[in-house]
Parts: sequence; C-alpha cells; structure tokens
Amino acid sequence: MIKILEFIASRDDSIFSRFQDFDQITDSFCFKITGWSKNDFIKFSEFIKSIKNSKKRSKFQLIALYRYWLRKGSDQSTSAHLFSKTTTQRQISRYLEQIRILVNLKGYICSCKSGKRLVGCCTHVANKAKEIWINQIMVLAHKVTNGVLSIFGSEYSRFVKHLAEFQKHDLLQICNENCIYNMNLIIRENSENIFFKKIGNTVNLHSCYVSKCSACKSEVSVFIRLKSPTNFLLIQSADAYIFVVELPKTISIQNKLFNFICTTFYVGRHFIGVFDIDNKLYEVDDLDQSVRLFDSRFDNYPTTVSLFYEKEKKIIF
Repeated sequence: MIKILEFIASRDDSIFSRFQDFDQITDSFCFKITGWSKNDFIKFSEFIKSIKNSKKRSKFQLIALYRYWLRKGSDQSTSAHLFSKTTTQRQISRYLEQIRILVNLKGYICSCKSGKRLVGCCTHVANKAKEIWINQIMVLAHKVTNGVLSIFGSEYSRFVKHLAEFQKHDLLQICNENCIYNMNLIIRENSENIFFKKIGNTVNLHSCYVSKCSACKSEVSVFIRLKSPTNFLLIQSADAYIFVVELPKTISIQNKLFNFICTTFYVGRHFIGVFDIDNKLYEVDDLDQSVRLFDSRFDNYPTTVSLFYEKEKKIIF
C-alpha cells in the first residue's frame, strides 16, 4: 500500500488536481470519483456559497475530496497522498472540516445557553446539517436508475415511518388467568414500536412496559394485537448489548411467524447492514457498496433495528 501511495504522490497530476479545470473532466471520471455526474456535481456545488478558490486548492477540488472521502471511507493519510504530493494529513483534516462546516446554510450557527455563537459546536448543529443534507442536497438522488432509488441518509423519512404504519398495534395486559383484566385491558393503543429485550441470555419481544396489575398484583406482560395484517415487522433493540448472532431467526405474533431478513449495527460513523441469505450472514456497506460474509470481529457490536417478514412470503434478493 505504501508503495502504491508513493507512486501516486510522485505523479504530477493527482486524481483531485484534475478538478481544477472542471471543463476537462469527463462525465465518467466525475462519477468514478464522486459518485455523481458532472451535472449533479455542479448542482451540489451551487449549494456551497462560502468556499472560495485558493492557491492550494479549488472549490471543486474540495467538493470532490469530500465526496470521495464520504463514499470510500478512506483515512486522512491516504486522502493526503491522493490529493497531491505536497498535501499533509493535517491539511486534509482541515479541508474536510472546512467543507463539513461550510456546506452552509442558514441556521448553521449555534447559539448555546452559555451565550457563545460558534460554528459547529453542538449536537443540534450536526442535526441541522443532516436535515439540510436530506431536504436539499439529497434531492439530486431522487431519480430512479435501473430500478434503484437511493435512500442514503433518509432511512427514517423514506422507510421506517412508512413501515411503522403497517405494524400499528394495541398492547393487551396479560396477568393472572383468573383476573378480570387478563387479555381485556388495553395498556396502549395504536402503538408503532416493537422492541427486542435481552432477558438472561435470551432475546425476546418486549413492550418495554413494566408494572403490576392493580387488581391481582401479578407481574404484567403484554400481548401484541396488530391492527391489520402485515407482511413486515421492524423491531428496535431496546438494550445496547443485543448482538447479531443472538437475534432470533423466527418470531411469532398472533400465531403468525416472521423470519429474520436483516439488522443494522453502527461502526465507523455509519451503519452496516447484515442480511441472512440462504442461512448465511452477509455484511452490506453502503459507503463502498460492498457485500461480504459477516466478519466475526463484529460479533460484539450492538444491533439497532431488525427487519422480519411473514414466513409464508418469499423474499428474492
């Protein structure tokens, strides 16, 4: 790897230096480096008002670097070698931080309770950046190409909230079988969230409702009664120590069986999907668009959400 980087650094033209003269960039080269066509790249650059060209780098170079870094997940040392033979890791770090802050937009200035007004100093500023990315910049990826629609950065708004509509349910109390409230008392109506909770060494469906019956004083568990039939269930991990290999392959709700499709876990500032295909687990990474067998090094990474489908239905990958 070092030899390869030394070779790249020794050349007069790096992959990013070509972006200084954008007119000479081909559409295929632009797509290879940034994941966007030249037209989409230009549209994106129009959102960024605060970056000007300098002697060391142009606005287009900075955007190309940022897009490449987002897509490939390369470290800053590698990016420095790719940028030019004189660029340092510290400069790359500053470039990336600069464009993260200056994807600018109204409201990107934080107003803390302390009275400070700093750029990018609080969590809600990062949330504002995410909102901007989804509502303004992601519009470039709305077109369907070869039957594929990009939902990068919008898992909740494009997927989760719609799926939740199909798994609305009431929670009915289960206590002593002789109690008048048993299977008669609705604890919660129109609930959308279903959880996994780890009890001992077993991962079970759970409502996260813990109480005792006011009548019989027994510990209360719940029965999930779906409002309408559904083919899919989205289940959140309520504990931070529910791991991929511990998830059940099949769950049962109202005498219907649902099979495991996939789950997600968080690593390296993004989520990785894990799919069960023909009883083998595969990692799916959206950044480098790779699919590989599940690596045991992720055995102790906590899961976030999992997707199940009705057993009688067939999922074709």
